[in-house]
Amino acid sequence: MAQVHSLALLEWSQACSLLAFAVSVRGPEDGFPALLGVSVRSRRAGEVDLSPQEVEHPETMVCLVERPEQLGDVDGTTRLRYSGEVTFALWPDKTYRSELARIPWRGWEYLSCGSHNPDERIEHDFTAMRERYASKPFWNARRLQRTPRRGPVQAEESLNSQALERTRMDVYAEFAELDAAEREAVDFCVRVVRRENARTVVLAPHGGGIEPGTSEVASKIADDDLSLTIFEGIKSTGNARLYIASTNFDEPRCLELVQAADHVVAIHGGRGEEPVTFLGGRDTRLGQHICVELERYGYNVRAHGTPELQGMAATNICNRGRRGAGVQLELSSGLRETFFESLTAAGRRKPTYELTKFAGLVRAGLRAAGAL
Repeated sequence: MAQVHSLALLEWSQACSLLAFAVSVRGPEDGFPALLGVSVRSRRAGEVDLSPQEVEHPETMVCLVERPEQLGDVDGTTRLRYSGEVTFALWPDKTYRSELARIPWRGWEYLSCGSHNPDERIEHDFTAMRERYASKPFWNARRLQRTPRRGPVQAEESLNSQALERTRMDVYAEFAELDAAEREAVDFCVRVVRRENARTVVLAPHGGGIEPGTSEVASKIADDDLSLTIFEGIKSTGNARLYIASTNFDEPRCLELVQAADHVVAIHGGRGEEPVTFLGGRDTRLGQHICVELERYGYNVRAHGTPELQGMAATNICNRGRRGAGVQLELSSGLRETFFESLTAAGRRKPTYELTKFAGLVRAGLRAAGAL
């Protein structure tokens, strides 16, 4: 019998203004990637589609819904009673033409002061739930869209194809914590290539399976004349737990190489089907040279819409070189997919000409700025 996709709502919890739903996504490996969408409805807000999330392989994910006050109703007291229903659907792609699986509408309810759960089988301790799913991806679906109803997860079109960011509840705040719990050469590895006379270092702090494709992009840009450092997740699954925020990234070997460089280019991976390069970092001069070369050949380059993701913090790894300013290039999934047969481990071993072209243009920007 042919394998089919399935969805299951495992549990949900709430904490202050946050709802969290744990969803199991199952199906044949060749049936991924797919899009997981969520819709909510209530008496006050009506039916609302939330941002969809790409699922790269069968796994359990946690969907976070913020600002539930949009779904609240005054219950006759000074409190708001948040009640409504949620449904999840799985689709093969963003055309939403062939639904793979669905969770029927499920109800939830709690008060702004204290919680109420008519179904005692569902755990409402958000802290405990967060710990249980610490190794799983967390997906922030806070952007509620009041879109015409055509089925769940149509909200992507109303986001004007902006990159969708996966929100991680970081397991490790710094490398020392990660190093104490994970095994080098089994769960992660660190690559450091020092090249004599190189004034520029290219790095991928979330390489391997953490942000797929970033290791290969960084290596291609560095080529054989720029220094290179990569922190890679090499687990068979669950590499997202190895993510350390760029402002906290302090793996000693990577950091030593970065601090000795005049110019730093950090490669990151972002979400979103639209092929786009989000340009950030404090080295605006070098960034502008790279932008000019990429735009010359039709690449979509812009600043990220979220200030916290623009790489401007002094503690961001891209800004920890000698000059205190570097460049951050965050590449959407849609762009990285053009560089390889696919973003799976096997697919990344089959790069396309687009990878060579993109890396060559970044290098052209470095050359124009005197950093190559």
